[in-house]
Amino acid sequence: MKKWLAIITVLATLLLVCLSLGSCSEDDPLEDTPNYGLEFTLHELDDVKFYKVTGIGDCKDADIVIPERYNNIIVKYIEDGAFENCKSIKSVKLSDNIYSIGKNAFRNCTNLEKVDIGNGVTTIYSNAFFGCIGLKELRIGKALRELAIDMSLDGDERDVVFGKCATSLETIYVSPENSVFTVKDNCLIDVEENKMILGCKNSIIPNDGSVISFESGVFEGCQGLKNITIPSSISTIGDYMFAGCTNLESVTFEANSVSVWAHAFENCTALKEVSASKITYVDVAAFKGCTALNSITLARKLSTIGNNAFASNTEIVFDGAPIEWERIYKEENWHGASSPKITFTKDNSEALTEEEMYSERYVNESGTIELILGDSRYKITSLADGLVEEGEYSTRPDRILFEPDEGDNYYVSVEYTDTGMVIDGDNFVLVP
Repeated sequence: MKKWLAIITVLATLLLVCLSLGSCSEDDPLEDTPNYGLEFTLHELDDVKFYKVTGIGDCKDADIVIPERYNNIIVKYIEDGAFENCKSIKSVKLSDNIYSIGKNAFRNCTNLEKVDIGNGVTTIYSNAFFGCIGLKELRIGKALRELAIDMSLDGDERDVVFGKCATSLETIYVSPENSVFTVKDNCLIDVEENKMILGCKNSIIPNDGSVISFESGVFEGCQGLKNITIPSSISTIGDYMFAGCTNLESVTFEANSVSVWAHAFENCTALKEVSASKITYVDVAAFKGCTALNSITLARKLSTIGNNAFASNTEIVFDGAPIEWERIYKEENWHGASSPKITFTKDNSEALTEEEMYSERYVNESGTIELILGDSRYKITSLADGLVEEGEYSTRPDRILFEPDEGDNYYVSVEYTDTGMVIDGDNFVLVP
């Protein structure tokens, strides 16, 4: 009898300890009690009740499991900012009932190592995992269709669902049943847009045309990346694409024309070699802080150099003549040095004429486009279907802004190829 009383006493003590500590683990019988787990709020839409997860609550666990139900009612959403800045979380697993992950939901959860996005999630909103620099494993279910963009953000605020997640990332998995996203050569790809969303230290950018553009910062902060080859299908290096990759030593561009956008290689302090002489556009801070990059070769038909594009010690090798260099648009503080060293491969007697320097002509059966490189503008002489009047239009490396006399301004997409360019899906071939 005494033995049984002792056992009962021990069990009672253990129960009291469990009640005092609380838990949010998947098998915890107290998960339906808000005082001992995650925070939930009840909502109702069209007479259907459901819960949203709104915060960490009293949960002390490092491994978070979002349950299918709470108080016997379905849990459908992760609220905006629900776990933002939670440093204690190491893993997150969502049930298949979760429909969406809100804006900033896990932002700056810097110790989060593993994320398992359930098979029910269709949408992940702006910056949901931005700054999760400890993330090692990302798993995406079969239902994900959209990474939403917040158009209300101001110009200085970035909007990237997985921004800086490449820092420690080792594994990316996508359900083979997902029709929009896939993984190829350790790259997360939106197959509908042929856009690379996220990379990791083991990534090799596919050269089969499955990637033609990039999300902002796909490799940002990736510490395991040492060498990378950009295939010929890629002519634009997106903003923040390799920013802070402090172990990146060499980059090889295979395209005939390369545009490097803002902050693309900023603070790549180990970068020593950029293998290309076809860089025709350099945006703001593109190579800022690349202190190991002693020299870089820029294309003869370079159009623009933005502010603080290069580190103070980087020598510029210009594949052209001094007079051609003077024609290029350069922002006032384009180089980190007040008097940067510039080497020219040709003298003024070998310089192209202004027309040769600034123009390239692209044609197809229904129109002609003249690309005026020197001031980053397009002169439209004619275009397919006659929808665009002749004139000059401002541009970025991947799009043209049309400004019709009547109606709203609008952009069309531009993609460079080995033989010319594709404008809004219409192929144009470069005239030799």
